[in-house]
Amino acid sequence: MRLILIRHGETIENIQGICQGQMDGTLSSEGLQQVQKLAERLKNEKIDAIYTSDLKRAVDTTSEIIKHHSQTPLNTDKRLRERYFGSYQGKIFPENRKELTIPIDAENDKKLFERVVDFYKEVSLKHREQAVLIVSHGVTLRTLLAVMQNIPSIDSVEPLKNSSISIIDINTKTQFITLNSTAHL
Repeated sequence: MRLILIRHGETIENIQGICQGQMDGTLSSEGLQQVQKLAERLKNEKIDAIYTSDLKRAVDTTSEIIKHHSQTPLNTDKRLRERYFGSYQGKIFPENRKELTIPIDAENDKKLFERVVDFYKEVSLKHREQAVLIVSHGVTLRTLLAVMQNIPSIDSVEPLKNSSISIIDINTKTQFITLNSTAHL
């Protein structure tokens, strides 16, 4: 199986430093340009199935990609949503994000990993010999990368840039073809 992981394009909220969590978000003008370049980069890529978060910023990113893959089955999946940040959603991130304390009403690491593992297992079984494109969010994709590497925390997984591409081949072993690439931008 080949996984092609895409983080959504830059949003107005990203520029403003706002914690979006499970809020929809709106692609910025730069974000719109990013997803057009991303779609162009992916237009000749073999893709057998597309999965996207149901949040607007991911759906809008996927809408551009699907223009070149209109025959590819598209699946919207709530398990690909960003982490629910509870009462912190809509607030400005601290300058040093490591100082962020996840509020008590937010989705905890255990629940986040459970939903990502559930999604990963299902896709792995359903698309064993196929190429699957996944459009999601920074924390969710980092969690998926941690799951693939059997890492119990996302702390050691590099933050992903907007409109980045990560390609992973999973056969008898996991092979990272590209990680967090923005060369197409």
